[in-house]
Amino acid sequence: MSGSELGAADAELMRDISITLRETGLEDALASPEVD
Repeated sequence: MSGSELGAADAELMRDISITLRETGLEDALASPEVD
């Protein structure tokens, strides 16, 4: 696997994680860890 392929896969993975966090509301929890 070339560096560019790895970078593309990593970017896609990060995008998937971001979408998942947004959909589950975990993004808000991670953004404000002080809130119980």
